Amino acid sequence: MSGPRDDAVLGTQEGAHIPARAKFFLCASYALAAWAWRSWEFIVALVLIELYPESLLMVSAYGLLDNLARVLLGPVVGNYVDRHERLPGAQAMLRLQNLCIGGSAAAALVLLWPGSTAARLKASYWALMWLLTALGACSSAGSTGVSIAVEREAVKALCGPDGRALARLNSLMRAIDLSALLCAPLAAGLLMTATGPFTAVAAMAGYCGAAYVPEVLLLGAAFRAAPVLGQPKIRTAAAADHADAANEHTGLLAEYENGTDGGGAAAEPATPGCSPSSKPLHGGGGGGGDSFGSAAGGDKSSTAGSMEALEVVAVAAKGGGGGGSGGGGGDGGGIATRLRAARRAAARHAAAYADSWIVFWRQRVLLLCCALALLYMTVLSLGFLMTSFLKWSGLTEAEVSGYRGIGALTGLAATALFPPLSARAGLLFCAVAGVTYQLACLAAGVLPVAVEVMAAAGSGGGGRPSTTQVRILVAGLVSSRTGLWLYDLAVTQLIQEEVGQDQLGSVYGVQSSLQAVCEMLSFVAGLVSPDPARFHWLMLGSLGAVASAAALVWCHACCTGRGGRIPVTATEGDGTAA
Repeated sequence: MSGPRDDAVLGTQEGAHIPARAKFFLCASYALAAWAWRSWEFIVALVLIELYPESLLMVSAYGLLDNLARVLLGPVVGNYVDRHERLPGAQAMLRLQNLCIGGSAAAALVLLWPGSTAARLKASYWALMWLLTALGACSSAGSTGVSIAVEREAVKALCGPDGRALARLNSLMRAIDLSALLCAPLAAGLLMTATGPFTAVAAMAGYCGAAYVPEVLLLGAAFRAAPVLGQPKIRTAAAADHADAANEHTGLLAEYENGTDGGGAAAEPATPGCSPSSKPLHGGGGGGGDSFGSAAGGDKSSTAGSMEALEVVAVAAKGGGGGGSGGGGGDGGGIATRLRAARRAAARHAAAYADSWIVFWRQRVLLLCCALALLYMTVLSLGFLMTSFLKWSGLTEAEVSGYRGIGALTGLAATALFPPLSARAGLLFCAVAGVTYQLACLAAGVLPVAVEVMAAAGSGGGGRPSTTQVRILVAGLVSSRTGLWLYDLAVTQLIQEEVGQDQLGSVYGVQSSLQAVCEMLSFVAGLVSPDPARFHWLMLGSLGAVASAAALVWCHACCTGRGGRIPVTATEGDGTAA
């Protein structure tokens, strides 16, 4: 059994075999995609205000739909990434993101076109407004898929069992995302101010169309530079057993459907790993994971199986194929076949959605994932609600913008701190330290403001805190970002090391969905208590959510009993062993 020194030597040797060109190409592709999404995420809100200046209805609808898209589509996107090999899955997510942004931008251009008749007609105006809003929200599903496929799954495959290299590359990816979060809205805002909304939206649409090609080319170059990225995903032993059982069950089910449907497409023999109706069978076992249909297998048949499944559904949707008259004949038979195919497709998607949640709840890092989601159920960030409160409290827009920039820099500090700290103290220590530091910073900023406001209200004074106390609050918020992103990076790598390759997408998809639910709850709290004079109650509730997250992390640390270090063997484990 090797000691820490041997582990360090091993990590250094393994890190030397990670091609630098592959890391560069992977990061460059992700940077282009992150810049596109972060820019449009900022522009779309300004465009909606420009097109509907009378109220914040459309902006609120966009925020709601954006979170709903992640709630409903996050597990589905993660399941899709699991069922496909890395390169096709990542390319599909890049297409989804760019197509949604491009479609949303096209709808905005039609409405912003000078003298547009569509903007004057009520029916076309609202149709394009909702198309703009819905596609803009759906782009977040594509960005979630890109994050899962590139930032999480490809990074893990590239670094393999080298935990230190994985920590460095995770930090680099997070730094890219935070830099895009800071700089892309700034550049988009300057462009919109200098040239107007129409030019800014046109430039964004052109960027998405032009950036897709280098995104895909850079991604392909990364896969060629590091052949390990192109290797088939490896299923866990338990998942393979379940997949074999699912194949046997699928064959019997396909024979039954062939005898009842009568369509030409359904008469094809069921081949293992290729049936569109295959479902995973969850056995009892020691915990965690099941395969998501046999298409998630660790061989090259996964992509072929997915394509054959799509072909079967497509043929069925046409009415049973070339000579398909057994479904009832004529148009009636075609409609019946389409309905059966639609029902089966809906059932498969529902089963995949449920399976993703089942796999998520069986993971050993469940408490850490739930704690990360709770950190999103807060108004203690420099978002819309807190920005409005700070402005109401007397701070200027320029001062608030400066604090946002400082907050981004403190978040970037976590990406520099995480690799050496995780190498010396372990991932679990980083998680505990990060969430504890965040809680301490927020408590130091929130409690003085809340006490002052409640004391002033009790004595008959106003509910507005002093400027000094507000600046103390902001200092706590800004400082807490280091702890937040330190915890985020630690949990990200723990998931990568604890969860099997064929389940990473599903776990991250459900994690994104859970975070969106908690973020929606924070907006609901703002709707329930919109009075800025009572905002301190929302801050105290948010502090309670962060404290609950810290309690979950501390419970996980106490239950593991490992003193903060994750064994090296966990990087090669299947994520299902106890």
